[in-house]
Amino acid sequence: MYGKRFNEMGENRHNRMDSGNNCHGRGFGEHMHGHGMRGFGLKYLILNMTSDEEVTGADVMARVDQRTGGRWLPSPGVIYPALKKLYEDGYLEMNERDNKKYYKATEKGKEIMKETIFPWNHNQENENSIESILEKMDNYTQYILDNSGKLTENDLNRIKGIYKQLEIFK
Repeated sequence: MYGKRFNEMGENRHNRMDSGNNCHGRGFGEHMHGHGMRGFGLKYLILNMTSDEEVTGADVMARVDQRTGGRWLPSPGVIYPALKKLYEDGYLEMNERDNKKYYKATEKGKEIMKETIFPWNHNQENENSIESILEKMDNYTQYILDNSGKLTENDLNRIKGIYKQLEIFK
């Protein structure tokens, strides 16, 4: 199922954190460094997929599904706007043939991949920096939100426990 996840009562479980983007990220920001591109690293993952070959939006969806073992399948309403934004910002080039749009990372997009810490880029030095840990926490939070329909009662209790520990920072 695509989009938001709802509990048995039909209520959005994470409406307090809804950013208006179907809880799949908070946009791009001015730059793609640090907090600019979120949503479990989807935009970075797209750049990673397109760094060596052309892919379509359907290819991206299938590969995300495959790489996450079926635990996360972003909707077309998330994938295609992300591809469009990356293209408009000069991180992807686009070629159209056979009524399909094929995307490939530009040099600008490849450069971002070299400079950025994200879950699929393990050759970065500061993996244990506060900035890196916060970025990972943000990515995992987005993943949990996107998969909230699969959470067990035990999962919810663990999340509540983590939240309680973090209340110190209010």
